[in-house]
Amino acid sequence: MDINIVNTDYGFVPAGDEDYDKKRKLKKDEVFKVKIETYRNYRFHRRYFKMLDVAWNILGEKAQLFFGNQDSFRETLQMNAGHFELRYSLSKKEWQEVPLSISYNKLSQEDFEELHERVFDVIWGILELKNMATEENYLLLKDF
Repeated sequence: MDINIVNTDYGFVPAGDEDYDKKRKLKKDEVFKVKIETYRNYRFHRRYFKMLDVAWNILGEKAQLFFGNQDSFRETLQMNAGHFELRYSLSKKEWQEVPLSISYNKLSQEDFEELHERVFDVIWGILELKNMATEENYLLLKDF
């Protein structure tokens, strides 16, 4: 189990709600081995996923049914933002776009920030096509 933590004056604390829920599952007074790794800006990483959640909700049920789940939606946005590699499918006899990983050890902070902006542009383009590019939606996507 991976838990993101923040080092405070009072000790290590869970970095977010998800991490807190994971910590609560750990038995008290047990000893755990922890491997410490420094991540890129965790708050920015959470901000990225919050932007995707907001876009998912703005686009609504029709888009949600089309994509099936938020992971598929995220991967589609990232590929449309140019974050993919080509792989050849032997069964289909064609090149296919495959999304690249955005894990902490695969993408630098600088590259992640650039991806964030490109994905925002893709989302905004979709909203423009659907006549949903409003100031309110812009603020929802940018203001968290």
